[in-house]
Amino acid sequence: MKILKSNDILFLILRVISALILFIAIADMPYGYYRFVRLFTFAVCSYSLYKAYSIKNKTFSWIFGIIAIVFNPIYPLYLGKELWQIVDAISGIIILVSIFF
Repeated sequence: MKILKSNDILFLILRVISALILFIAIADMPYGYYRFVRLFTFAVCSYSLYKAYSIKNKTFSWIFGIIAIVFNPIYPLYLGKELWQIVDAISGIIILVSIFF
């Protein structure tokens, strides 16, 4: 059994929170919530990209890089509500799956 450091536990908690807010974003929420989702998901996925790259995990490096680009708050993508719901669900699932790898 591997003992987790406090940084690893915090990173795990942030990924779970990110996935939860993505799943909540599937519902009809105020616009401000979606701006928060974009910023939080971008931050978590950018850090996840760094962590994956540092352990030479190319697959998750690419995946988190793509998710970070999609959710970036500086040059936002404008997708329809239905498409965003699909993107939110898939991104949330990917973030949860990454916890186990």
